[in-house]
Amino acid sequence: MIPDTKDMFEEKLGITVDTVFTGPMANGVIGNLMEPHSPQQAKIMTEQTEKMYEIFLSRVAEGRGMDVKDVHKVAQGRVWTGVKAKELGLVDVIGDLDKAIEIAANSAGLEKYRVKEYPFIKDQLEQMLDKISGQGTSDDRLEAALKNNNTLKEYYPIYQTLKNIEELEGIQMRMPFELTIH
Repeated sequence: MIPDTKDMFEEKLGITVDTVFTGPMANGVIGNLMEPHSPQQAKIMTEQTEKMYEIFLSRVAEGRGMDVKDVHKVAQGRVWTGVKAKELGLVDVIGDLDKAIEIAANSAGLEKYRVKEYPFIKDQLEQMLDKISGQGTSDDRLEAALKNNNTLKEYYPIYQTLKNIEELEGIQMRMPFELTIH
């Protein structure tokens, strides 16, 4: 799913883009989000998607000891509940992270093991107590300085934006500008 944002930019924001290319694929396979994809780009993206799906099928089949055709019958982009996935032979056990760690340790023949999470993040109560007691992190002190210093407070919104980006997880799509509506 790749958006064509041309109409939104033109009609809602009044932004237009003109591009010049040296060849039909010069703007890449995915292309420009400001114009529709060419049939050639769509064909390449479809081929790449099918190739990734074939790799997925073969890896699941190998890992689960199944035939690729059987995996394809239950896959096809569907999402299964844990119970149904177990019925279909896609998982062995239904459990949480602790169960997965226990199974991995048993598979490795470990009787004693410990789990350490990185990065260490204090819970919300500990974070609040640190801020109240003045024992916060250097980030907390920087935030307080930016927020309260007359010379620096104009930079506080920039700091907030960068901090929010840093805390986000997973795939992100960022625009090359920050849109603020008052």
